[in-house]
Amino acid sequence: MSLHNLLGTSFDCDCGKHHQVPVKILSYEDNAISHLPEILKNSLQIDPLKTATVVADKRTFEIAGKKTQAVLSDNGIETNHIIVPDIDGNDPVCDTETYQWLQNKIALSAT
Repeated sequence: MSLHNLLGTSFDCDCGKHHQVPVKILSYEDNAISHLPEILKNSLQIDPLKTATVVADKRTFEIAGKKTQAVLSDNGIETNHIIVPDIDGNDPVCDTETYQWLQNKIALSAT
Protein backbone atom coordinates (compact mmCIF):
# COMPACT_ATOMS: atom_id res chain seq x y z
CA MET A 1 0.00 0.00 0.00
CA SER A 2 1.38 3.43 -0.90
CA LEU A 3 1.81 6.11 1.72
CA HIS A 4 -0.75 8.34 -0.02
CA ASN A 5 -3.37 5.60 0.36
CA LEU A 6 -2.83 5.64 4.14
CA LEU A 7 -3.36 9.38 4.61
CA GLY A 8 -6.45 10.24 6.64
CA THR A 9 -7.23 6.62 7.48
CA SER A 10 -7.29 4.26 10.42
CA PHE A 11 -6.77 0.53 10.33
CA ASP A 12 -6.26 -2.63 12.35
CA CYS A 13 -2.68 -3.80 11.98
CA ASP A 14 -1.08 -7.23 11.97
CA CYS A 15 0.73 -6.12 15.15
CA GLY A 16 -2.62 -6.28 16.94
CA LYS A 17 -3.02 -2.51 17.36
CA HIS A 18 -5.38 -0.04 15.75
CA HIS A 19 -3.47 2.77 14.03
CA GLN A 20 -4.66 6.20 12.90
CA VAL A 21 -3.02 8.36 10.25
CA PRO A 22 -4.48 11.84 10.81
CA VAL A 23 -2.26 13.42 8.15
CA LYS A 24 -4.43 14.18 5.12
CA ILE A 25 -1.96 15.77 2.70
CA LEU A 26 1.67 14.94 2.00
CA SER A 27 3.72 17.16 -0.28
CA TYR A 28 7.19 15.73 -0.86
CA GLU A 29 8.76 17.67 -3.69
CA ASP A 30 11.24 20.38 -4.50
CA ASN A 31 9.99 23.75 -3.30
CA ALA A 32 7.04 22.17 -1.43
CA ILE A 33 6.88 25.17 0.91
CA SER A 34 5.84 27.39 -2.00
CA HIS A 35 2.67 25.28 -2.39
CA LEU A 36 1.69 25.68 1.26
CA PRO A 37 -0.74 28.62 0.88
CA GLU A 38 -2.75 26.72 -1.75
CA ILE A 39 -2.63 23.48 0.26
CA LEU A 40 -3.88 25.26 3.39
CA LYS A 41 -6.64 27.03 1.48
CA ASN A 42 -7.85 23.79 -0.11
CA SER A 43 -7.56 21.54 2.94
CA LEU A 44 -8.89 23.97 5.54
CA GLN A 45 -11.51 25.46 3.24
CA ILE A 46 -10.93 28.88 4.78
CA ASP A 47 -10.80 31.62 2.18
CA PRO A 48 -9.16 33.90 2.85
CA LEU A 49 -6.90 32.29 5.42
CA LYS A 50 -5.75 35.18 7.60
CA THR A 51 -3.42 33.71 10.23
CA ALA A 52 -1.25 30.63 10.77
CA THR A 53 1.13 29.35 13.41
CA VAL A 54 4.36 27.64 12.38
CA VAL A 55 5.43 24.98 14.90
CA ALA A 56 8.99 23.64 14.81
CA ASP A 57 12.01 22.87 16.91
CA LYS A 58 14.85 25.40 16.74
CA ARG A 59 16.82 23.52 14.06
CA THR A 60 13.84 22.93 11.80
CA PHE A 61 12.72 26.52 12.22
CA GLU A 62 16.10 27.74 10.93
CA ILE A 63 16.03 25.30 8.00
CA ALA A 64 12.40 25.64 6.89
CA GLY A 65 10.31 27.59 9.39
CA LYS A 66 11.54 31.04 8.44
CA LYS A 67 10.98 30.31 4.75
CA THR A 68 7.50 28.98 5.56
CA GLN A 69 6.65 32.18 7.38
CA ALA A 70 7.95 34.26 4.46
CA VAL A 71 5.90 32.33 1.89
CA LEU A 72 2.76 32.62 4.00
CA SER A 73 3.36 36.32 4.62
CA ASP A 74 3.95 36.93 0.91
CA ASN A 75 0.50 35.40 0.35
CA GLY A 76 -1.23 37.68 2.84
CA ILE A 77 -1.28 35.25 5.75
CA GLU A 78 -0.14 36.69 9.07
CA THR A 79 2.09 34.25 10.96
CA ASN A 80 3.56 33.65 14.33
CA HIS A 81 5.66 30.72 15.46
CA ILE A 82 6.15 28.40 18.39
CA ILE A 83 9.52 26.78 19.01
CA VAL A 84 9.20 23.39 20.70
CA PRO A 85 12.01 23.30 23.27
CA ASP A 86 14.69 20.67 23.56
CA ILE A 87 14.24 18.42 26.56
CA ASP A 88 17.24 17.86 28.82
CA GLY A 89 19.59 18.86 26.00
CA ASN A 90 18.03 16.38 23.55
CA ASP A 91 15.83 16.96 20.53
CA PRO A 92 12.13 17.38 21.31
CA VAL A 93 10.07 14.21 21.25
CA CYS A 94 6.44 13.68 20.32
CA ASP A 95 5.15 12.56 23.69
CA THR A 96 2.19 13.43 25.89
CA GLU A 97 4.13 16.05 27.84
CA THR A 98 5.24 17.87 24.68
CA TYR A 99 1.75 17.60 23.19
CA GLN A 100 0.17 19.15 26.29
CA TRP A 101 2.83 21.90 26.36
CA LEU A 102 2.10 22.67 22.71
CA GLN A 103 -1.67 22.68 23.25
CA ASN A 104 -1.25 25.19 26.08
CA LYS A 105 1.07 27.34 23.99
CA ILE A 106 -1.37 27.37 21.07
CA ALA A 107 -4.28 28.23 23.38
CA LEU A 108 -2.30 31.14 24.84
CA SER A 109 -1.29 32.44 21.43
CA ALA A 110 -4.93 32.40 20.29
CA THR A 111 -5.96 34.84 23.03
